Amino acid sequence: MFTKATVPRLEYSSKLQNICLNEKDYYHKFFGVVAAISVDRGLDGVMVFNSAVNRDNFCSFLHLLASKNASRPLHIFMDNLQVHKTAEVHQTMTNLQLQPIWNVPYRFEFQPIELVFSQVKREYKKSKLNAFINEKAFDYEREIESAFKKVKKTTIVNCIRHANELMAVPT
Repeated sequence: MFTKATVPRLEYSSKLQNICLNEKDYYHKFFGVVAAISVDRGLDGVMVFNSAVNRDNFCSFLHLLASKNASRPLHIFMDNLQVHKTAEVHQTMTNLQLQPIWNVPYRFEFQPIELVFSQVKREYKKSKLNAFINEKAFDYEREIESAFKKVKKTTIVNCIRHANELMAVPT
């Protein structure tokens, strides 16, 4: 989720100098983001929404994943977001033959996608600050997608391996 809380007021500046921005110009509504990663493909899919992710958004994302991976079974490692646990999502997963694997509640360090999200947010913040400082237009949705594309497959694979090592899962 990209919210005001994930973007500090003051980011990069020269030594002993703070960059000050008008908060009304800097902050924006939040975007819901759903993404999937895999060892085989790196970034397997990403969707950006102009609102919080709801069951319909998430089911659309599941259809996207299923169509990209039609020839092989998918096991999806998911956190305990309420949307993931709705009857509609369960039915969609069953219909698409997707197998959920549930993370332990409140253990985000086992979610490799969270490590990827931290890198995406860092890239996004750099682009956003650069645009504001240079008074350029900023397309929030396009920049979120661009930040995901900047994360290399090797980095994603390393994030997955790191999470697996924490859980003692062989890769």
